[in-house]
Amino acid sequence: MVIIALAAAGCGRAFCSSLMTRDACDARGDCHSVFQDPGACGCAPAGCCTMFSRCAEGGKARCSGMIQCGVAPPNCVGPYVVSYTDTCYEGCVLSSECGP
Repeated sequence: MVIIALAAAGCGRAFCSSLMTRDACDARGDCHSVFQDPGACGCAPAGCCTMFSRCAEGGKARCSGMIQCGVAPPNCVGPYVVSYTDTCYEGCVLSSECGP
């Protein structure tokens, strides 16, 4: 009886950071995909070099914030925008993944 209650509460689910593909990440409502642009692929359209980097916690990304770190912002172009953690840049996300 206790095991059923724990499973129903979501215990035993993998952390978003353990998901290695965009499909697996996007299939979870409590995760969002983070992308990066290596900047050297040679394609023409804006955002065409941007690729899946990792899966992050939270169903929606935070697309505004106060920066407390000394690093350059990520290169987010095309349909991608900068996302933020509590103190720094998280990476790029699709603008449709921004939360309120």
